[in-house]
Amino acid sequence: MYPLKFVFAVVTSQLAGHGAVVHGHDGQLVSMLASRAEGRLMMLIFNAGFGGVFLIFVLLYWNVWKKRAQLGLTALEVYDARGSIYSNILMVGVALSSTLVLIATGNAGLGGITYFLTG
Repeated sequence: MYPLKFVFAVVTSQLAGHGAVVHGHDGQLVSMLASRAEGRLMMLIFNAGFGGVFLIFVLLYWNVWKKRAQLGLTALEVYDARGSIYSNILMVGVALSSTLVLIATGNAGLGGITYFLTG
């Protein structure tokens, strides 16, 4: 299963009150996660990956902004680069806030809900 699809399936299943279960091949309900600790670990890994990707974007746009004179950027391009830095910082903040919610509550579902802030 694709990682994001798995995360989405787990979070929506928990929000619906089904407890992160799916129907197995024989029709029996099977837990998607072995334990709550596994769910927390999954969200921590997802948060690290999500935050890491957007941190890379922050660094790339910051490098462009620093070299704006060398690159001969127009005022609009400088504005776009600066705006992209800010928006990507916010995305890193969402990952960090999800991690803080996860650590504070121990609930992977609540940590996942934080991603609605990306909206």
